[in-house]
Amino acid sequence: MSNTPSLYPPDLYKLIHVGNEGDVDFYVNACSDAETILELGCGFGRLLAPLARAGHTVTGVDLHPGLLAEAARATKNLSSAKSKTPPVELIEADMCTLQLDKKFDRVLLAYNALFCLENDDQARACFKTVARHLNDDGLFIFDVYPTISLFEDLDEIETESVEEDAELYTTIDDPDHTIEIYESSIWTPSQQRYEATFHYVFTEKTVDSEISDEESSDEPDGFVETHSITHHYLNLDQIRDLLEESGLRIALVSGDFDGTPYDDDESENLIVVATLAKTDD
Repeated sequence: MSNTPSLYPPDLYKLIHVGNEGDVDFYVNACSDAETILELGCGFGRLLAPLARAGHTVTGVDLHPGLLAEAARATKNLSSAKSKTPPVELIEADMCTLQLDKKFDRVLLAYNALFCLENDDQARACFKTVARHLNDDGLFIFDVYPTISLFEDLDEIETESVEEDAELYTTIDDPDHTIEIYESSIWTPSQQRYEATFHYVFTEKTVDSEISDEESSDEPDGFVETHSITHHYLNLDQIRDLLEESGLRIALVSGDFDGTPYDDDESENLIVVATLAKTDD
């Protein structure tokens, strides 16, 4: 189903999949009047836990067993005999073919998960999964990054693919290591394909390992572990067409998690709220 590789170690995956500023509060608020919630591509439970704590009946679906194990740990203590928090149901399944015998008030697909599907056919299949599992008055909510810039000036690109060398993405300290994460990429415009490779550079912490900023280098140094994620990105018109082909329609488009209207030139996020299409549409 997804280009979230099944072998991507969950502990490393979690380091870069931290979400966008304000997205957790947005999804919790968007589900405030919902009883039942289905999150597709739930990963390690970043949204499941706060949604469950808010008192919702939550089901999470993912194809990655390691991430589901992390989600189980993140949500395991939320429900108890004394708590009003319903238990979280976790299901290892493909969101393109999922068949559950129930429907939900909200279906969520957060943090670019749509783009992890390999092609238009898989995106359409995912949207049909949503339509099968959405209550008549339910909402389907998802967010991706805007892609309009990836469709501009394509006639000026002279190669099939555009490769970018590794640049520092972020640095993380844990008790034993400094972890520098570098990102390199291959962009293939004709396929609407973007492959990001993350290089995790582990440097063991020692008393003598601290160096000044002047001595530091942008070049990776130390034990390196490398993992990739591929996106098949879509523009808003393509998303709209695939939704309509799947029995859904867009109700609202925002450009940020504070409700700012979407703007092609300014918005850094693309948040879509969709509903089931009426039969007379």
